Amino acid sequence: MRSSKFLLPAAVGVLVIGFAVFIAARSFQFPNLQSRPTKGIEIVSAPLQISGVGKSLTLSSFKGNVIVLNFWATWCPPCVAEMPHFVGISNAYPNDVVVIGISLDETSDEVLPFLKKYKITYPVGMMNAGFEETFGTLPGIPATFILDRQMRIVKRVVGYQSFTDIDALIKPYL
Repeated sequence: MRSSKFLLPAAVGVLVIGFAVFIAARSFQFPNLQSRPTKGIEIVSAPLQISGVGKSLTLSSFKGNVIVLNFWATWCPPCVAEMPHFVGISNAYPNDVVVIGISLDETSDEVLPFLKKYKITYPVGMMNAGFEETFGTLPGIPATFILDRQMRIVKRVVGYQSFTDIDALIKPYL
């Protein structure tokens, strides 16, 4: 009788832990479960400002390159884990691919020391209304968009991406 009063709380605990592990697995190990196929090709025509961290740029200044646009935050473990892969992609394709990070952090004051600590070499800006209008509400982060050389959104992926994952996403557009 005594053991039965612990049975229900234990079962609830197991369910909660199981659900948490499932959600974590989707973010960390199985990013393709969260992939959302592109519905047609959308052209990014707005002159989106990339500002707030370092020098100001516009997204359109990178037309002619394949663009890997990654939405992330300093407080997001999968975002931090994939950043070295974006540095690697940037170094592997210096003339053809531009990696750009868009931080969802509140201020650039939190982002600048982070970029120095993790030696992030690609351009990083802060989220603004223009990005929200163009790319919509993000279903989660990290979120990565691939734009072809004509500034068309050709891929969208939510969740952690390895170097191999990113490389496979961009290869068809090089």
